[in-house]
Amino acid sequence: MGDQVIRIGGYAFSDCQSLKSVTISANTKEIEWGHYNPFHWCLNLETIYLRAPIPPRWFSACYCNYPNNLSVFVPKGSLSLYQNSAWYNEFGPYMKGYEFENLPAIDTDKYYISTDFSQDGTVVKLQTATKGNGIEIVLMGDKYSDRQIADGTYRADMEAMYNAFFTREPFKSFREFFNVSYVNVASLIEGQTSKLSAIIASNGVSVDKEACIKYTLNAVPEEKMDNTVVAVYVTNSEWPGLFSRGMCTMYDPEDLSDDYGSGFSIAKVYCAVSELDYYITHEACGHGFGKLQDEYVWRDYLCRSKVFHHDWGWSKNVDITDDPASICWSHFLSDARYANEVGIYEGGALWEEGVWRPSRNSVMNEDEAGNFNAPSREAIYYRIHKLAYGESWEYNYEEFVEWDARNRTATATTNTLSCEPMIYNNDARHCPPVIVNKSWREFVK
Repeated sequence: MGDQVIRIGGYAFSDCQSLKSVTISANTKEIEWGHYNPFHWCLNLETIYLRAPIPPRWFSACYCNYPNNLSVFVPKGSLSLYQNSAWYNEFGPYMKGYEFENLPAIDTDKYYISTDFSQDGTVVKLQTATKGNGIEIVLMGDKYSDRQIADGTYRADMEAMYNAFFTREPFKSFREFFNVSYVNVASLIEGQTSKLSAIIASNGVSVDKEACIKYTLNAVPEEKMDNTVVAVYVTNSEWPGLFSRGMCTMYDPEDLSDDYGSGFSIAKVYCAVSELDYYITHEACGHGFGKLQDEYVWRDYLCRSKVFHHDWGWSKNVDITDDPASICWSHFLSDARYANEVGIYEGGALWEEGVWRPSRNSVMNEDEAGNFNAPSREAIYYRIHKLAYGESWEYNYEEFVEWDARNRTATATTNTLSCEPMIYNNDARHCPPVIVNKSWREFVK
């Protein structure tokens, strides 16, 4: 491949079953868009020569079964750069250093390379709970350099995430119940290489589970991990304004008898700092902490499920019945105080039919809706108090309603923004949560 090539698209070599070796341009800046792997079904591929001194942006969130004898050769002087990028997440076992000739020099005016990793993994406390047992929130960023940690850029973005987490009710009222800390994560090339192997694609933001868990354990003891929410902000300095994405990964709780939404979670967001309010509210607060489902429809999404784990305290904002007597928010339907807010509306959890949500609109459907609906607020309220005060705390519906009457604002008006769920094809800003049917412990080596 000639060095004039700067971008290779998805499926570029797909199904080339006679292809044994490919040498890629030294000036390649980007390989693949979306989730279409350019080497998909290349069953006889033996060698890939990646001549680019700076690892090209790699967008793939689709992993292929490569031949066991595959070798991926990268410039020897750049091996550590590739090992600290998304390329290693895909090709780590096959990657080797190689002495290429006639390579362009790394433009140090354009690319800043970290040299000081002394702060990598250190924990900074932003808030200590003043009530209850202390509920753990851990923040971290990806693609930040050592100088961005030193000059306060990293801290400023972590504080923006921290403040975004407490902008909506019930989190705003119960802020003092939370411990909030962030972990410094220093990447090799500023805005380019990923320490957490973050991959931004049209179908979401994925991160290296093991790396995130390792960093989280620096901030949280093992016995509190199962009820910890992690929020990862992938800096968008690389492609500012190109697109925004958010996604949450949720792990099975270790104690399946809990009814208050236990289970470790990692919320990942890629957006401008000015958009953090929306993305943290939906992904970290809604999915990660509240264990809520989306209330929109995604017609082309194949991995939809109607297993909502209500007995775990998950998904209290959707149900598979429209029977007012048995739907999981039936108690709100019989309460005249919520007559203008709570109902039964078809469409939710990506399904256009056969799943119902409790309000016309909410922040789990449309960012601009602003608020969580009443069943969602109740689920979050319940979980906060169970985690803060333990199993001995007993829920009282009237106490919740009294608190809710004092603290909910403009809920009825946001309910009229839309009569239908948001409908996406493949362009959702918030991608469906990924449910990992395992405990977080299974990802610790």
